[in-house]
Amino acid sequence: MSTHTSSTISAQYRRTRSVIRVLFGIYLFLFLYGPGSDILALAHWYIAHGVTSYNPLAGALVLTGLALWLASFIARHTHYRPTHCVQAFVLPSALCVAAPGLLIPAQRSLALVCTLLAIVLWLLCLRPFSDTTRRSPGNQVSATWNVTPYVHLFILFAYIGIAGVLPSSIVYEQRLTQALVHGEDAERFEDAGMNAPISTPTLTSLRAYALAQTPEGMGSQFFTYSLGDGGATQLLLRDTCGPHRKALHDTILHDLGLDSIVAPPSQVADRLRLAAERQPQGMARDYYLCALLLERDLERFAHELPRYYVVSDSTRLPAHYAEALVLYDRTHPQPEPIYPEASITADYRDFREMMTQNRHTSPGLIWEKYHNKYWWYYYRPILISQPETKP
Repeated sequence: MSTHTSSTISAQYRRTRSVIRVLFGIYLFLFLYGPGSDILALAHWYIAHGVTSYNPLAGALVLTGLALWLASFIARHTHYRPTHCVQAFVLPSALCVAAPGLLIPAQRSLALVCTLLAIVLWLLCLRPFSDTTRRSPGNQVSATWNVTPYVHLFILFAYIGIAGVLPSSIVYEQRLTQALVHGEDAERFEDAGMNAPISTPTLTSLRAYALAQTPEGMGSQFFTYSLGDGGATQLLLRDTCGPHRKALHDTILHDLGLDSIVAPPSQVADRLRLAAERQPQGMARDYYLCALLLERDLERFAHELPRYYVVSDSTRLPAHYAEALVLYDRTHPQPEPIYPEASITADYRDFREMMTQNRHTSPGLIWEKYHNKYWWYYYRPILISQPETKP
């Protein structure tokens, strides 16, 4: 009849710890190199003030090595139950994936909660050194094949995934900020989040500034992205957290010919109109026209557009301006259309027909076909809702 000595149980325990250690190391490296690299890159950006760039591979290797070393140190100097060996990896995980979020203003609250939660769980699972109870041989046999450590490891993996992944909007904001600050080709970052169901005022303002510097300009691409309902205030960068956002804020105001941020928000369009009049060929004109479109002020837009663009059958207007004029012609009947573009008018008729038929049943069908048109933005308030994901 076989017996289970303390050395046998110790060997089984050491084997379990080794397997847990390998699985943890592989997962943490892959996570830090993949989805977790965004939060580390952004934390590095704040620490280095944008002077140096973050290397995902080097960062994942270094942090994984440090986490494994710290876990071994904790395991040697603390006392856990054999089935709670995963607890040695809790604090290293928090330091690698949650603590960096404390450097990011938009992530600070979640990072603080996740870090404190990890510390509390680690303390609760500590076993007093005075606890000298021993398991009976029968219990030791069951402990040899206990799946509890692997369940704890799965929970730890879930914690890492929650604490170490940034919202997509923050990632896109950072990428555009970095591109604009360093004078990189911001256009290659513009497609990031194009089909995302939501946006933020900061992301919209950064994207507007990037588009204003492209040959096509804002009038051809601005409404292809998701936009909030903040009106024209979304055009001006109001998030000045950090030296780089503050520098971008000042640069945008300088390029638009504004001396300060526009307040109250209701005066944004009027201030941009004055800026456009001073620089009729600069980016201020598109800021002003897009501000009117964001406010859904079609009548004023139709009156102001000829000041900056030639409106005729022989000229090609930026796509969203043409869509807005066709919409104005259909909603404000004129003796003759201002912009009788046949193809765009036909698309608008199809849009209206689809909206009439599917407004309450399948708004996702409308979004799938027309979410990159100004019409979608204009009529969005009367549609049921924008779908959470692209159909």
